[in-house]
Amino acid sequence: MAASQEHITPSAPMGANLIGDGATFRVWAPDAENVYVFDGAKEYHPQPGDELMKNPLTGHWTGFFPGIK
Repeated sequence: MAASQEHITPSAPMGANLIGDGATFRVWAPDAENVYVFDGAKEYHPQPGDELMKNPLTGHWTGFFPGIK
């Protein structure tokens, strides 16, 4: 399952943004097939819960991850 869309609105700012209980992510990548958020581990294996959700009308990928500080 892709990242939560909690706290995601059409006006959510681009990039990574800390909010009270986590972080929102929004990037523009209209030609991407997948976009993932990960912790910078040297060897990363994509996980379904790390994938941002694509809005096919705008090309934006978005997601909310709780607990990020």
